[in-house]
Amino acid sequence: IAAGGVAGAIVVIRTANTPFSTSDVAALELLAPVTGTALRAAATHRSAVTAADIDGLTNVHNRRRLDHDLAQLEAGSTAGFAMIDVDHFKRFNDTHGHVAGDVALQIVASTIVSNVRDEDVVYRYGGEEFSVLMEACEPAEALNVLERVRAAVSTTPVPGANGDPQFVTISIGVATGGDEDPSNLPRSADKALYTAKSQGRDRVVPIS
Repeated sequence: IAAGGVAGAIVVIRTANTPFSTSDVAALELLAPVTGTALRAAATHRSAVTAADIDGLTNVHNRRRLDHDLAQLEAGSTAGFAMIDVDHFKRFNDTHGHVAGDVALQIVASTIVSNVRDEDVVYRYGGEEFSVLMEACEPAEALNVLERVRAAVSTTPVPGANGDPQFVTISIGVATGGDEDPSNLPRSADKALYTAKSQGRDRVVPIS
C-alpha cells in the first residue's frame, strides 16, 4: 500500500511442508509498505520521464527526445530522416486564428503518425515543423512512405475559424544515412526541405 492505494502485490511461495512462520509473515508485513512506496516512486518517475519526451500539444515526441534518439544511431546505419513543414501556416493562423491553428497541428501530427511505418518515430521539431526518424529504411522506401504522408495530409480536412473544412499541405525534405554521421541528418534534411519549398511546396524532395 502506498499513498492510500494498492501499488502492487508481493507473492511468496513455499511448498506445503515448509509453511511460513509467524516471523516470516511479520517480515513480509514490514517489507510491503517499503516496496509499495518504491513502486509508486518508480511509476511517478517513469511518468515524468515520459511526459518530458512528449510534446504537450500534438502528443508526438519532442525535440529533446529527437536529440536523444539521434545520438543512439550508429554511424553508417541505414536510416531515413524527414523534415516536414506545414505550408503557409502563418497565413492559416492569421486567417483562422491560433486555436484553429493548434487543432490543425494536432490533425497534421496524427495524420503523419497514421501513415508512417509502425517502427518510425514522429517528433514535433518546433512550431509547425515535424520530423520523422526511420531506422533501417532504404532511400526508396523512405520516399514512398513520405509521399504517402504528404498525400494523406493534403486530403485530410481541418476545421477553419467557423468550423468549415480547410486543407493544408506540407513540404518534406528527406535525408538518408549510410556514410553520413547520423547527427548531420537533420541539417541535410533541412536543406532538402528548403528545396521543396523553393520548388513550390506540397512535395517530397530528397537531399541531392
